[in-house]
Amino acid sequence: MLDGSETLGGLVVQGGDVDLKSTRFEGIAVRRGSALEVRAGRIGLVDCTFRNNTAGSTPSGSSSSVIQFGIQFGGGIRILGGEITALGCRFVANRGEMGGGVAALGGGCVLTRCSFSGNVARRGGAIYVSGWAEAGAPAGGGVDMIDCSIEGNVATELGGGLYVASPDAASAGGQAGYGQAGFWQ
Repeated sequence: MLDGSETLGGLVVQGGDVDLKSTRFEGIAVRRGSALEVRAGRIGLVDCTFRNNTAGSTPSGSSSSVIQFGIQFGGGIRILGGEITALGCRFVANRGEMGGGVAALGGGCVLTRCSFSGNVARRGGAIYVSGWAEAGAPAGGGVDMIDCSIEGNVATELGGGLYVASPDAASAGGQAGYGQAGFWQ
């Protein structure tokens, strides 16, 4: 289990081939990044849990604002490049400014039989998808969702379940109980 306060993220993958099974990312509060940040390479996740993680937070004991340091993407996972596949993963009560559970900005992501509940963001309570990436990361962030459940997530602006910032960046199949503000493209 990875937990606690971090500066850049609970786990940062900058290349290579990584597989995680039944791993828990819980209570990770990061200034820049996410509980899991994928910059390059390939990562496979099976039956992992992302719970109560916050992108853009200050370390424990600080009285500063929760979201700071510019726009913070993905409380659970931030994808800047590379490829990620997730099977049977749970994203519960994560927070980020854009994408409470997952923010896909570059690279590719396939989510199969994953569940998203109680995640909160300004846009994309559960998932935020964009076709651009930060400097140095490959463009073309895309997400394919197969038999996923997205329920009870909240966006304060748009896309309680899913926010897609660019056309053709996401495809979905599964249960569509998107939550407050619904689906936005």
